[in-house]
Parts: sequence; structure tokens; C-alpha cells
Amino acid sequence: MGRRSKQMLGTAALGLLLAVLVGCPEDPARIERSPNGKFMVKAGRGKTRVLTTNDPPKELWTIDGVTLEKCIVADDGETVAVLRRSHGEPPSGDHIALRLVHRERGEIKAYKLKELCDDFDTVGDMRLGRLIDLVQWYRSDAMRGDKLVVTTVDHFELQISLKTGAIVSKEKVMSFGEKCLIVLGGCVVVVLIGTGTLVFIAVAVFKRSGRTAEPPMQ
Repeated sequence: MGRRSKQMLGTAALGLLLAVLVGCPEDPARIERSPNGKFMVKAGRGKTRVLTTNDPPKELWTIDGVTLEKCIVADDGETVAVLRRSHGEPPSGDHIALRLVHRERGEIKAYKLKELCDDFDTVGDMRLGRLIDLVQWYRSDAMRGDKLVVTTVDHFELQISLKTGAIVSKEKVMSFGEKCLIVLGGCVVVVLIGTGTLVFIAVAVFKRSGRTAEPPMQ
């Protein structure tokens, strides 16, 4: 392989790595649609664009300085939630984990990790693969009407107002392991009850069949 070919391969490999790190603007994996399907947000190279889903799409507004974050847009196309992830080691409690950005009002609210996760040390348990090591603080996210609903890694469901940025609800939810234990416990109870019932029936039948016939009275 010649020197020029090696340089071309090196350049291509570097370009691929940069595309993975910052996200390709047309990467379908970095396109999120609003629940009603009318708007979409495209996370690109340091800039996120909010567009309509018309053909062709119309750009409405942009957010600068977004790279590794996941962005989701509300049904009105006016508010975007920026869920920030970190690269490599788990972030500290002062890491800005969530931003709510409005088209006209700018940043509505920014939350530190320790304000969202009580046990933020567990954040390191949620890692995403590919060629880079991303650490995220949430397990699921969704836009529901005028609220952002997020489940944290320490199993709390947060409902956050898109208008004020305030946390309006915070409830503990069961982990997958806890759900499995409940199902397993229920199965054990059913088996025990069924086994006990069968034993009771078997004993009753045995006693009935073991009785001797009494002689008729004279």
C-alpha cells in the first residue's frame, strides 16, 4: 500500500471517528420526532435544529453547543429538552444533566445531576456502546403533553413542566429486578397453594378409600 493510500485511509478513519463523536447531521439515530409527529429535532455538529416534518422540512430555530446530548421536542415545536450525557467517567453531582430550552425565552431551566438523581453514583451503570463510552443518568424519556417524563437510573419517575421547568411529580418506580422478584414470588405462592390443595385432596381420598365397611346392625 502506497503512502498516499495510507493517508487517505487515515483521513477516512479520522472522519468516521469524528462523525461518531459529534454525530452526523443526517444520522437517523440522532433525529427525534415530537409525539404528534409534526416536528423533529436533528442533533448535528455542535448545533441542533428544530424543523417541521413537512416535505421539504422547514427549519424553525436552532440550539447551539449541543454535541453528545439527546434532544427531544415538544408537540408545539417550541420547547426542547436537552438530556446531557458525559463521556468516559461518571459525572459529578454538579454536572448539568438537563436543560429545557424555549424558542423565544431561551433556557427555561437547567438541572444539576444531584437535583435529579438521589443516588447519582449509579449513573456509571448506564453506558452506551459504539466506539465511544457514553454515560447517561436516565433510563427512559418521553414528552407527554406539557410535561417531560424521565425515569432516572436510581428508579425515580420525574414529571417536569415544559412551561415553568419545575418538577411537578417525583415517584419511585420498581426496577426490572424488583418486578421479576414479584412475578417469581407470585409463581412460588401459586405452586405452593396448588401443591397444598393436591396434597389435601390426596389425603382425603386416601382416608375415604381406607375406611372399612361397618357390619349391618342385627
